[in-house]
Amino acid sequence: MKTRIYFLLLFLISGLSVWSQNPRNTLIERGSSIWCDECICIDSLMQHCVQPAYPNSIVLIYHTNFSALKCDQCDTIVRNVFKDHSEIRTNRDGQKYVEYSWGDYHRYCDSVKANIERHTDAPVRMVVESKTYNSEIRTVAVTLKMQPYQESLTGTFMINAVLLENNILVDQSMDSNCYNYSGRRPCYHHDVVRNMANQFGQKIKENSWPVGEEVTQTFSFTLESNYDPQNCFVVVYVYRQAESLVNAEVQQAVIQSVSGPLGDREGGSQQLEIVKLFPNPANGEVHINFRVTEKGFGTFTLLDMQGKAVLDAGSQYWMPGIYSLSVNTSSLPSGQYILRSVFEGKSYQKPLTILNNR
Repeated sequence: MKTRIYFLLLFLISGLSVWSQNPRNTLIERGSSIWCDECICIDSLMQHCVQPAYPNSIVLIYHTNFSALKCDQCDTIVRNVFKDHSEIRTNRDGQKYVEYSWGDYHRYCDSVKANIERHTDAPVRMVVESKTYNSEIRTVAVTLKMQPYQESLTGTFMINAVLLENNILVDQSMDSNCYNYSGRRPCYHHDVVRNMANQFGQKIKENSWPVGEEVTQTFSFTLESNYDPQNCFVVVYVYRQAESLVNAEVQQAVIQSVSGPLGDREGGSQQLEIVKLFPNPANGEVHINFRVTEKGFGTFTLLDMQGKAVLDAGSQYWMPGIYSLSVNTSSLPSGQYILRSVFEGKSYQKPLTILNNR
């Protein structure tokens, strides 16, 4: 009996290993605008609820409606994929979500998660074979190899590449239902689609795609002067052609950092780096410049020399990129302090001297 149980466990473990050999990187898409009050609420929901639960997911946000972040081809994609800004599509599988309503974040998030759970292994295996970035002419090129995973596929298959950018500081209309503020204020925008190789994709296989038949494709983008290469990524996805893009199911997607090494999807190797803390010594407002290379939750706290927290400098779920925070220290007595940041359980710190006239 013990021998049978042992072999059964071995079979199950082996099966799980095979099952996870080609996990699907869920492609999550939605429309947005800097004039859309509820859009910032949905962004927050994605960053705090969906993406932490599914770290391999890839998000594309298409700005429209006179948005300062609008791309040339975004309107066409939004018209063909979404009904309105409250819709989120995963892998373009045609599934409809619970309608977004003010404050009903958990129900909306659960409906997105439930649809992600429907997708298991990806039908197509994709690998970024090479990546080059020429900083002088600001051009990135990626070459990918792809083929069906485990079995032949039927249908016509398309491929598209997207250039996206994180951490763009632009004024955004805010909704008080998810933020303690209403009106317009500066806001960091993430996963913003800047450019597309082809809005409706490029055909790579027609009618059928036999298992073992490999396809190679290269895409290149030139970054505009206002794009930060450290915050930019190339996303490539393959989908099965359908009468409507809503039902053109994505077979697999991959993401590659523009400035990082081959295979880097986070934009760097360190999780968090405090680049600059100034002025130091400080008298009043202190500025914290820091770099995040992996998405996750981080906090910034000012401690006295006894380790007691005296000031909260900010906490939220951060996406990869470069940030700046400001904190007012005028209420603190002169002395030596420590700025401590905790990111996904790892602690980083910098000394700070405060010279206040009190």
